[in-house]
Amino acid sequence: MRFPFALLSPLLLLLPACSERQAPAQIEKRGEAAYKSDEGKYTVRFPKEPTITNKELATTAGVLKVQTAKCDAGKETVLSVSHTTYPPNFGEVDAAKILDGVRDGLKGQDGVVKADQALTLGDDKVQARDVRIEAGKNGIRTRLILQDRRLVQVMAVGTKESLEAKPVEEFFKSFELAK
Repeated sequence: MRFPFALLSPLLLLLPACSERQAPAQIEKRGEAAYKSDEGKYTVRFPKEPTITNKELATTAGVLKVQTAKCDAGKETVLSVSHTTYPPNFGEVDAAKILDGVRDGLKGQDGVVKADQALTLGDDKVQARDVRIEAGKNGIRTRLILQDRRLVQVMAVGTKESLEAKPVEEFFKSFELAK
């Protein structure tokens, strides 16, 4: 069976355009800027309260529900965590191929992959990648996590310099998959 990589790119490109809604019940505030997503199965600390968005994205594989929590971290940086669950047939595809497709979708035509480090997280040995992409003076720093068919993207978008700032470091360090 061939994997429809074209499904990944539209999903990733439309995430910033998600419509804003009230924070759903599965996102609960655990402190000033600490959030837990039961559906996304993660916890993270934002520098301030994030905006929660939901999007249903029509693809050839069916409708994918995407939820994003995001906030600004200064003038030049946006922090976000997005998650979606792929259809059952994606379970047949090698995790590395799916993560390659996500990375390439983020890179687009103008970006250059500056770093791509494979990781395994936790006792469950969850497949993940730390990826850095640059396009001109801007960049993306992301951790792509694929657990079964659930994709979680921990992401900072901004100038290359802003991606090295303390709030970005703290944001990435605070992210944990829920058990």
